[in-house]
Amino acid sequence: MTKFYGRKKQRNELVKRLSDRLNTAVVGSAGYGKTALAADAVREVVGDDEPSLAASPYPDGVVFLDLYSDHGQAEPVWHKLASTLCGPGFLERSPADERARQASDGRRMLVIIEGDEEADGHDGHIELKQLLSVLSDENRSLLLTREITQADPLAMVQLDDPLAPREAGQLFDKLTRSVWPSPIRTTPRGSAICGYPIRESPTYWNSSSRLTRIFTGAKLTTLWRRWRKPDCSSRRRTNSSSSTCAK
Repeated sequence: MTKFYGRKKQRNELVKRLSDRLNTAVVGSAGYGKTALAADAVREVVGDDEPSLAASPYPDGVVFLDLYSDHGQAEPVWHKLASTLCGPGFLERSPADERARQASDGRRMLVIIEGDEEADGHDGHIELKQLLSVLSDENRSLLLTREITQADPLAMVQLDDPLAPREAGQLFDKLTRSVWPSPIRTTPRGSAICGYPIRESPTYWNSSSRLTRIFTGAKLTTLWRRWRKPDCSSRRRTNSSSSTCAK
């Protein structure tokens, strides 16, 4: 497991908000570490195994929604949410929003949303508020966004600056130790990569699949899906057709 570097204040704030089951937005420019911060804070709150998850504020699990992959179109996102929670056969003849609403109903789960820039209400894209309208009162959301206008100022953890040079250097050295020899890792170019958002450097980004696994949403999806698939059969539903939700 990769050690988390820097952002102690923001990390503690996010852990506290997640522990208190508060809807939260992490706001920062591309590459500032929103995804890494979220992964570390969520791991702190829900743990790494099923007993820890069951005892956490989110015993029904953590779901990661990547809006970039569906370009702000609501129906694919809603279908993915429903199918992730209850399987592809759950209410398969129902509209996407109804499937998602029924699948989410009553769950004490955390829904993490990345790519909300796609849900801006323009050019046929849905607005974020409407997209999340399928969630129930028991669900909680963690939004990872570049757009401060998408976040409630009272429910926001903000990353104002890139990682501090010392901490960025430590992270860079840790991740590249087995990839590049020391002379390359200690050049000024390497320092510049560390001092500014990591994902904006193609050289760094493409140098190792290991780095990609650490910093992309796919890593989060793999991690959180491993914890537990929710048991749909014991959930209260608003109509009899919901009984098709399978374990």
